[in-house]
Amino acid sequence: MRTVKVRHLYGVGETSAPWENHPLDEFIFMHPFLGFALACFKVMPPLAVLNDAFGKSESDAGMSGGVEWKSFEIDVEEYSELVEVLCTDPKRGIVLDEELNKIETFTEWNKKAMSKYNPRKREKS
Repeated sequence: MRTVKVRHLYGVGETSAPWENHPLDEFIFMHPFLGFALACFKVMPPLAVLNDAFGKSESDAGMSGGVEWKSFEIDVEEYSELVEVLCTDPKRGIVLDEELNKIETFTEWNKKAMSKYNPRKREKS
């Protein structure tokens, strides 16, 4: 699995931590918005959405910090490996959603996933 060189950005004080290497399946949860979406919605973003997010090189969550990396893209083979690792881990409970797989940008995917999988919505049902 691909290794991503990443560093944490601090919300206040010093600007960033030293660079560290993390496997892709760990890095995806370090990304403030992808990690939140995966943990909350329990649905795997499609390849185009991940590449859209990975291409940004930084995810800044404001006062709570964020992460920085050199932008990159993954290919179909790497995506398949990532899906296998994340979707077969019973602790994570992540699934694929064919309806959301047609979306190509993280912003659009996040809106649709939140609308469909919002845990607050499920609690009210």
